Order: sequence, then C-alpha cells, then structure tokens
Amino acid sequence: MFRFFLFVCLFISTQLLPLRGYAHHVVTDSLNNALTNHRPDSAKAVLYKLLVQEIRNTSPYKALDFAQQGLDLALQMRNYPLVADFYTEKGFIYHTQGNYAMALHYFLQALHIADKNHLLLQQAEAERKIALLYQKQQNFTQALAFAQQSLHTLEHLRDRQQVALALGCIADIYLAQNNHNKAIYYFNKALPILKTANEQQLLANMEIDLLEVYLQTANYPKALQFCDAAHKTYKALAHVKGEALALQTYGKIYAGMGNLNQSSQFFQQAIAIYLDLEDNLNETICLQQLATLYFDNKKITEAELYANQSLAIAKSLDARQEIKEAYQLLYQIYKQQGLLNKALYYFEQKTQMTDSIYNHEKDNFLVEMHHNYEKERHIEEVALHKSYAQKQTKEIEKQTNLRNLFIFSSLLALALLFFLWKSNHQKKAINQALLAQQALISAQNRELHQIRTSLEQEQNATSVLNTQLQQKIANNDEELQATVANLTVKNQDLAEFSHIVSHNLRSPISTIKGLLNLYQIEAQENQPEKLEQLLMHLSKSINKLDAVVYDLNEILAVKDSITQTNELIDFQTLTWEVLHTRLEYEINKPTIQIQTNFADNLYFVSIRSYVENIVYQLVSNAIKYQDPDKPLLIQLSSALAENNDEVKLAIKDNGLGIPDTNKLFKLYQRQHFHVEGTGLGLYLVAVQLQAMGGRIEVDSEQGHGTEFSVYFRLS
Repeated sequence: MFRFFLFVCLFISTQLLPLRGYAHHVVTDSLNNALTNHRPDSAKAVLYKLLVQEIRNTSPYKALDFAQQGLDLALQMRNYPLVADFYTEKGFIYHTQGNYAMALHYFLQALHIADKNHLLLQQAEAERKIALLYQKQQNFTQALAFAQQSLHTLEHLRDRQQVALALGCIADIYLAQNNHNKAIYYFNKALPILKTANEQQLLANMEIDLLEVYLQTANYPKALQFCDAAHKTYKALAHVKGEALALQTYGKIYAGMGNLNQSSQFFQQAIAIYLDLEDNLNETICLQQLATLYFDNKKITEAELYANQSLAIAKSLDARQEIKEAYQLLYQIYKQQGLLNKALYYFEQKTQMTDSIYNHEKDNFLVEMHHNYEKERHIEEVALHKSYAQKQTKEIEKQTNLRNLFIFSSLLALALLFFLWKSNHQKKAINQALLAQQALISAQNRELHQIRTSLEQEQNATSVLNTQLQQKIANNDEELQATVANLTVKNQDLAEFSHIVSHNLRSPISTIKGLLNLYQIEAQENQPEKLEQLLMHLSKSINKLDAVVYDLNEILAVKDSITQTNELIDFQTLTWEVLHTRLEYEINKPTIQIQTNFADNLYFVSIRSYVENIVYQLVSNAIKYQDPDKPLLIQLSSALAENNDEVKLAIKDNGLGIPDTNKLFKLYQRQHFHVEGTGLGLYLVAVQLQAMGGRIEVDSEQGHGTEFSVYFRLS
C-alpha cells in the first residue's frame, strides 16, 4: 500500500512539474515587458543578459535563444565586453547540458574576443570556464593549464577577488584528482584574500568547496566546522540559495557519517528551498543525492521515488549529465529489486547517454578546436613579437645615440681641459692682448646696451603676444589644457635638472682649472713636493667630477625607467632579504638592535627593486646617523593605512635626529657632515616613490631620533 502511495506521488509531481515555475515566469515576464519598451540598445543588451541568467536553469533552450538575440545586438553595437559575456553564457548553458563540444566552441569564441580586445576580466572568465570543462572530462592537464593562465591574467588585472576565485578553481581541479594536499594548499591561499577583501558570500562559497576535501578524507568534524561557518554567513547575508547549498552539504556530511534521519532531513529542507526558488538544476542534483542516500541504506522504494523525480526534472532541462546519473541510479535500483527488464532498459539508456556525451569523435573535435585556437593565437603572438622587436630595435638605436652623445661630450670636456692647460703657456701674451682689447670691450658693452634696449622692446611686444596667446589657449578644450600643464611640469623638471648639471659640473671643472694653473707655476719653480700635492688634489677633483656624473646617471636611470615590472610584494619577506643580504654586516654589530612588527597576509603590487632600495636607504641612514652615546634601536612595522587604499611602512630610530626637514628630499642636501655621504639617497627615495604613486612623511626631533612613514598604493 505504501509503495502504491509513493507511485501516486511520483505521478502527480511529474504531471505538475510545468506549473512550478509561476513565480519564475513573473520575473521573466517583467524582463520581457522591459524589452518591449522603447529603450536604448545598450540597455536592451543588458536586459537580455539578465533574462538569460534568470531562465537558464529552467528553460535552457529559451535561454540560448535570448543569448543569441543579445549577442546579435552586442555585435551590432560593437560592445565587445558584452559580446564575450554572451559567448560565455551560451557556452555555460551547453556545458550544463553536457554538450561539451558546443560549450568549448563558445568559450573559445569568448576567449578570442577578450584576447583580441584586451578584456582581461572576460579573458580570465573564459579561461576558467574552459578549465572547468576539461575538469569535467577528466582532462586534468588541460584543465590546470587554462586555470593557471586565468590566474596569470588576473594577476595583471590586479583584481584580488578574481585572483582568489582563480586559486579556488585550481584547488577544485586538484580535488577532482584526489590530490588533497595541493587542493588544501590553493584553498588556503585563496581564503585570506577573500577575508581581507571582506567578500563574505564568496568566502562562504569557498568554504563549502574546501570541506569537500574533508568529506573525501572522511574528516567529518572538520567538514562540519566549515559547513557551520558557511551556513552562518549565508544566514547573516540573507542569501537563501546559499542556505540551501549549506543544508545540502549538511546532508552529504551526515550521509557519510551514516546518519540517515538527519541526512534526509537536511536534503528535504534544501529541496524545499530549491523548489521555492525554482532552481531546477540544483533541485534535480539534490534529489539524486537523496535517492542515493536511501539506496545506500536499503530504502529501495524511497530511492526509486526520488530518482524518478530527479529524472523528470533533468529531462525537462535536457541536462545530459544529470539524466545519465539518474539512469545509472535507476538501473542499480531495479537490479537490486530483481526487475531485470527495467534494469536492462535503464542500463541501455545510460549507455546511450554516455556515448552521446563522451565519444571518440567528440574528443577529436575538442582537440581539433583547441589546436586551431592555439594556432591562431600563435600567429597573433608572432605578430606581436615582431612589433615588439621593432620597438626594441628603435630603443637600442636611441640608447646607442645617447651613449655616442655622452662619449662625444666626454671627449669634448677632455679637449677643453687640454685647451685650458695649453692656454697657460700663452698667459703672458694673452694678458697683454687683454689690455689692448679693453677699449674694444667698452665699445662692445655700449653696443650690447643698445641691443638690450632693443630686446626689452621686443619682450614688451612678446608680452602682448603672450597675452593674446593665453586668451586663445583659454578657449581650447580640457585635453589641450592638460597637455600644456604636463609640458610645463616637464619643462620645470628640465630647467631644474639643467641647473643642477651646470652647477655641479662647473665647480669641479673650475677647481681642475685652478689646480692646472698652480701646477704650471710650481713646475716653473721646480718644487716636486708641491707638484705631487697638486696632482693629488687634481685627482680628487677629477674623482669628484666622476661622482657627479655617476649621480646624474643614477637620477636619469630612475626618471627614464618606464619598463619596470610590477610584482606582488610581502614586506616581511622583502625586508628580511634586504637586512640579511645588503646590510648583514652592519646589523650584526652589538650596538645595533632591529625590532620588526609586520601585519600578517598584507600584500601589495609595486616595483620590487624600488621598494628594496627605499627600505635599504632608510635603514642604512638610520645606521649612519646613530647617536654614539647610546645603542641604536631600529623599529620596522607595516600595517594597512586608515584609508584602506595604501600600505604603510614605518622605520623609526633613536639616532641623532634631523635638524631641518624642509629640504630633506632635495638633491645634494645633507644634515650631518661628520659622516660621509652625497645627499643623493633620500632624493632617489622621493623620485622612486613619485614614480610608483607613493608618498613619504618624516617626524624627527634632534637628539631623540627620526621616524619615516612610507605609503605605497595597494595596486
């Protein structure tokens, strides 16, 4: 009698299946009504995308039709991000149905559009979908290759949330291979990122994925711990579908523990929520799991009922993978009951469905599609490499020209020095000639005065023209004003640099000239000791000139370094490397103590070589200018800045302090002269921070120490 009642329930549930989507149709009708109104094409395309996402788990073929309409509209508008999204949506629907050849076709289309138009987010999404497709087919080599490529793409995008999802995808692939250690490793890399980004829903989803590792290893207490955390998060966010997923996971955990009653209760609660949400795909999966639970516990009648319900829903969705699994379960049920005819029927249906999903011809088609895509991508990469090589050739030519110019300037300077030295021999004759030309110079001065008067008149006229020009510039658009402002800043930098070059080169050259004059006089008096001293001073002046040229080259190298690569940086690791490689000898002295307090799991993206130099310069300065009357204490700490957009590095010492901080970061500015230095280090720190978009603050009291606060952008 009970068996008859169950079959009646099965018949009624399958007959009323089309009526369950009433609330779902209300949402669908609202979106359709919005499409019929007069709206811009861009708004219609977005509505098509929302409509596809709303009905793909209920009416996949209608979803495919709407996706094609949205795709046609996006192509017409040349909205390539939406084009890539619609290709991905179509591929996802075919993937759900088990049509992997068509799914891969559309995923590759999305990847091609994203790659061609430099859409990194869409490119990473397509790569992740392809990885999941290959994982479904147990082609783990290709799955890992695309998942790693997706992670590499997202690292360039600097989207921490998407990076965490890519790490989770890699973990899922290793989990499918039963490689639990690597799966846990990648999950543990992803979870701190989501916690830092405060992405609670994504964090809960990943905790559900992670507990699958503990389910496979029968570590049920650990699995329950993560499921409790995820369920609590879903409830706090009022995420109903997430609560259903947590309840379904509770059912799987208690099923593994052999607790039939609690497991079935959790599955029933999850099914009720999926039914209310009209999420037919997850409903049929949950029904299959409940049917398997009853079958494993010898409850054949209940297993048959839920397996048939799952099959009916899966057929309405044309979800081939779920249909195949339902056929397999019914085959086992009827075989257990001894109903061999029914068992044979479902075995044949399962075999046919398996052949329709996995066959040699489709495998070859997938491989061929992948090879064709890789071939096209290789051709594009060759073209890009060729273009890059041409740019490199031009850059090499530019550097060669600069090097030749530097060599020519050096030779010219040497020739000038030789000319100055030789001119000393003619000094007496020149002095006599100077007396004769003084009268001529006076006449030239009068002529110059007249020229100056004329130039002042021309400057007045130029001033009037400049006023008119400024009025015309004021009428130009915002882009032209920005360009003028940019050029003004660069001209100021060039003027400042020219002043530095002229000032710092003139001093050693004048010194060399004076020493050469003295050398000539002493050579005539034949005093070897004085000549040797003059040569020593001359050598020091030449070395000073060489140091100035070296400093200027260092500055130019920083200002022209436009090809530096950004990397993910951990302060704790980087500071340890600087202290124990570049400053190992200094910090091992007994009078020096280093204290560190770095925040855990605090990363940012920047130029590694610049950050290393900044840490080196600030720590080495603290060591240079320590108070000789007391031991040196250097404290280094890192934390997230109050604005949450920057990372703060603090370097504090108890040294001599800084008398004047106003010109601290100017070139060749020094505060203490009892220690050797050039005044270049802090200037380079300021220039490198400016190049990275960072900033620096200083707080110092003379005799009590100094604290530098350096701020780096998170990305």
